[in-house]
Amino acid sequence: MTRIDIKSEREFLREIFEKIQKGIYAIPVFQRDFVWTSQQVVDLFDSIWNGYPIGSLILWQPDVDMLSKDILSDENITSSANPQYFVLDGRQRLSAFYGCVQNSRPRDKKFDLYFNLITCKFSFRNVETVTNLKVSDVYDTFTLLSKMQNIVTAYHHDEVKAKQYVESAKKLNSILQGYTISEVFINNCSLKQAEIVFSRINSKGTEINKTFMLQAVTYSKGGLLLTEEIENIKKDLEKYNFSSLSSDDILQCFYRFANKDFYDAKMSDLENMDFSSQLPSIKESIIQSVKFLYNDCYVWDTKLLPYTKQLIALTWFFKEHNNLDLIQIAELKKWFFYTTATQAFQNSSLSNVRKIFRRFEKYIKEEETTAIEYSKFARIEFLDFKFNQKNAQTDLLIISMIRSAVVSGKNDNMAYYGINKLKNGKMPQYYFACLSVNDKEELTNFMERGSSFSKDTLDRLCLTPDTVSAYTNKDFKRFEDLRYQILLKAEDELLSEVGLGSENSIIILT
Repeated sequence: MTRIDIKSEREFLREIFEKIQKGIYAIPVFQRDFVWTSQQVVDLFDSIWNGYPIGSLILWQPDVDMLSKDILSDENITSSANPQYFVLDGRQRLSAFYGCVQNSRPRDKKFDLYFNLITCKFSFRNVETVTNLKVSDVYDTFTLLSKMQNIVTAYHHDEVKAKQYVESAKKLNSILQGYTISEVFINNCSLKQAEIVFSRINSKGTEINKTFMLQAVTYSKGGLLLTEEIENIKKDLEKYNFSSLSSDDILQCFYRFANKDFYDAKMSDLENMDFSSQLPSIKESIIQSVKFLYNDCYVWDTKLLPYTKQLIALTWFFKEHNNLDLIQIAELKKWFFYTTATQAFQNSSLSNVRKIFRRFEKYIKEEETTAIEYSKFARIEFLDFKFNQKNAQTDLLIISMIRSAVVSGKNDNMAYYGINKLKNGKMPQYYFACLSVNDKEELTNFMERGSSFSKDTLDRLCLTPDTVSAYTNKDFKRFEDLRYQILLKAEDELLSEVGLGSENSIIILT
């Protein structure tokens, strides 16, 4: 591997601006999009105003042809532009600076930054006045001249203020034109080496996700944009409310298609994978897995998936088995709810993950009749259970509520609309899975006005007339006891349905 040639120098931001205008510096097509918030943009300009360092730019001269994308819109550039360097680190800062100071093209609101000459503060308050100027107008010296004349005219009766505001404008122009930043140039650097640099640069600070990094090292092999393909998969998952899966979560499902285990493999193991030929199969396996979770396990939203590792395992199964019989469906359901109820992947060690997946592999290969070795598992009583949508116990409880509403057979067209909570309690008994567009409103009306519920709504929310009466009469202890029994029954019925009934578990009273 050729040794990377690195050199550094300082350069004015205005000169970097010109190089971007001329296409000398560009954003590589595999770079992540512009994701900074308005506050981060304000902080950048505040740092420049106060003379604070804003970090360095790392510019890369690749050894292969590379497409670029627009620094403001993130759209791919199809022209014959031939940039000398690509921005490997500092893209967010450059886009923020360039977007806010340029005047040569229409400006998106996310770059419509203003500078208040009275307070000397930056903001996105979208009102231009004599003393609240667009940063782009202050940056452009010729435009600034007319703005300063407006100040003098508006404050002709108060020369002190006129001078103060003019000086503030001139000072910002001078700072923006004179601010320098360190540039690090990386030459003789392959895509493989760029991956290493990319990773180590971002080992601290803003994390670059694995999908973008893998895209960087695979792009030259056919020009496939991995991020776009994953976004297409997410669009197909929208009907199951799974489009919010992270790109990295989806990427982990790819590993088995390269005959690698996600928990042991390195990203480099995917470099030689033929994504173009594998993508239809990968996409189909992921969709089938999510469809199974949605239809058979009542996981009606990404937020209700206890562990991403469950999705990875199921994707692996559907890779090898296209048409499931009833016995396989029943076993996968049992495996899913067993790993959920036992919190199998909660802070799980790598050795335990290997053990679970290796047994699962034997089931896939039909070397075992079950996907895991089942044993009795402990369940903690609800009264001491902390409701938190980031743990498997909560997910199991919500899924149990959904199943209970579904099997009641009295509610059509249900969907998951999130969680709502009654006042006066923090325990799980006070939480509800809203399965109708009106559920949250009805719960709010009940709390604030004592409104009643229809029979269908009671069934859907896992309530009874007795629980409603107890809450209305502020007998919260009775409400908690009654709803505890309802929720416990809902979960018991779910676990019994998949073959994990009370004989398989032990209730631990705390």
